[in-house]
Amino acid sequence: MPPKQPYRHYGVYIPWENVEDQWTEDSDINERGFIFINRLKTSKVMTVQSVGRGRRRGELLVKKMLRYNTDTDRDMPEELMISTAPAARVRLPRPRSVHGVERLYFAELYCWQYHKEHETHSLYYNGGTLEDFMEKYEEIRRPVPEHFIWLVALRLAEIVRYMSFGIPPGTDDNPPLAWELIAHRDVAPNNIFLHYHDPSTTREPAVGFVRNAFPEVILGDFGEVAMESDEPDLMRGGILDWGEVNDWEDIYFMGEILRRLAQTHLDHDLLDDVNGTLSNTVNDSLPANETPYSDDLIRMLEEFEYTGMDSARIYHSYENENGHEVQNWEDIPDPDRIANVIVPLARRKVRRYLGIGELPHGYYRSLDVSWTRPNAPMPYRHELETPNDNNTVQNDNQNGSPPKESSPKESSVLEESSPKKSSVPEGSSPEESSAPEGSSPEESSAPKESPPRPAPPSDVYRRQLGAVTAWSHVQPEHQIRTLKYNAPILYHVANTPPPGPIPAPPPGGDSDTEYIEVSSSSGIYSE
Repeated sequence: MPPKQPYRHYGVYIPWENVEDQWTEDSDINERGFIFINRLKTSKVMTVQSVGRGRRRGELLVKKMLRYNTDTDRDMPEELMISTAPAARVRLPRPRSVHGVERLYFAELYCWQYHKEHETHSLYYNGGTLEDFMEKYEEIRRPVPEHFIWLVALRLAEIVRYMSFGIPPGTDDNPPLAWELIAHRDVAPNNIFLHYHDPSTTREPAVGFVRNAFPEVILGDFGEVAMESDEPDLMRGGILDWGEVNDWEDIYFMGEILRRLAQTHLDHDLLDDVNGTLSNTVNDSLPANETPYSDDLIRMLEEFEYTGMDSARIYHSYENENGHEVQNWEDIPDPDRIANVIVPLARRKVRRYLGIGELPHGYYRSLDVSWTRPNAPMPYRHELETPNDNNTVQNDNQNGSPPKESSPKESSVLEESSPKKSSVPEGSSPEESSAPEGSSPEESSAPKESPPRPAPPSDVYRRQLGAVTAWSHVQPEHQIRTLKYNAPILYHVANTPPPGPIPAPPPGGDSDTEYIEVSSSSGIYSE
């Protein structure tokens, strides 16, 4: 009879130490600690997996050490000041349930603590960033499907409306009587995340999975955020690198993102090339088999263009035909227009593309954008013996050990390793495992039986395990554990987009033939 967990390798375990100043959404998330997965962005941002209980077991999280200047009058970092945590100065709206599906708008914080530095654990989003998404399409010079551009436009417009007026995304509630402008100031593609909900069934419907065509679009990384009443000397620079809060700043970068989404098929890479391309020309370079963008989409994108965009910046000005000086930002939509025109327009378009009435066979499959998802993360693979190492890191029995067995994410099991200390020192370079989505790391023999391995390059250590060792003064030192895996489940890997042309949305419902100047309708938006 084959073993239930035939695969194993050494991984890195990060304990959780309770401190006085902390908060958690659910103690099952953090109290048993985390498995280190990989490093993200900088050495202070990493992916970890909860060794929790019950439904929290195996939850993937993003652990971040926050920059924070304690010399200021702020009592918390910006990413906690405006967040989903209850102690936030402004608590961001939590996910909304729409037809049983969680609609996500803001990166959700699960726990934080102050232990010499502030650190947060927020939900990991499986679709990567919008930057990753666009780069996938740019690499193959394919246009992003129109329905997805409208989806991003709707989500970002609702977020801008909320931060300008306090109207929760996904609703048309009346704005609160007292509301202060919030400026994210870093609305960039690498701070916008995509997430694909797991389907309720493994059997694909005849029309395809709707969630693969319409993922969640989430704004995160509030490290540059400011409010209108903030003192300029307390503000970070934001993308524009100035200590000033403006209601047009986030709107401009929202428009820049939408215009870039409509230019992935063009042969340019620099932002100046994106700004130098007028939206009414993007259809000119489309291959014959691709569906042209609609007139309504082009007109919406043109709203985010300004005079002299190919050479001037948004904070510059120009002289109009009457000889008056006009600021470039005056050419783009203001918050009122975002709320009263762009939100309802994008909402109609998304609802229309979602389909009203009977859908043709394979409809959502033809709109599928999930091929851009990054590979599923795998736990970090730690090689215990590396040539020429003289130092050690902690083994299983230091700083306390969790229970012998705990099952993260279906297949991996955290188990105590032998009491032998690791010979991998700080500054060395353990390997990281990589495996396709749905597969497991190869079986690893005991160190004495393993063939000699060359020392991995030192930069691998700095990029990956350095995320743990560089900040061990903040969190208890990491420990080496054995991770065990079940037999892999095989899935087809989709890594190319559906072929063009993309079908038009089914007939019926709201008109999509004219650009209507409308006000927000009442009621909660439901897809």
